[in-house]
Amino acid sequence: MTKPLIEASRVRFSGLSTEAFEEPPIGDTRVFTVRATCTAITEQDMKSEGTRRTATMKIVEVREGVDPKIGEDDDAEPQLDFSDPEPASSEPESIGEVISGIKFDGGPVFSGGGN
Repeated sequence: MTKPLIEASRVRFSGLSTEAFEEPPIGDTRVFTVRATCTAITEQDMKSEGTRRTATMKIVEVREGVDPKIGEDDDAEPQLDFSDPEPASSEPESIGEVISGIKFDGGPVFSGGGN
């Protein structure tokens, strides 16, 4: 038997969803969108089919119905902005500009009343 050009596997899901859904009646068919992480690939020799490959997938997220946006929020990492901010026009350019508007009132006054 020749080996296929593309490795194909059947999928086995493991784990439970963290999300809770309305309980369906027995025999009811529902459609879910599942995001899962591959945890293992196994091969099994079959009598009539050759070798069967199985990918074991750990459930990460489940949504009821078809949802093409599943997992979009988790893939984006927070971005930190390290660019220099625009200088504010009200910021002083030198220490002289900082102290030019301050009036000296003779210093501190202590409760003892002495000079």
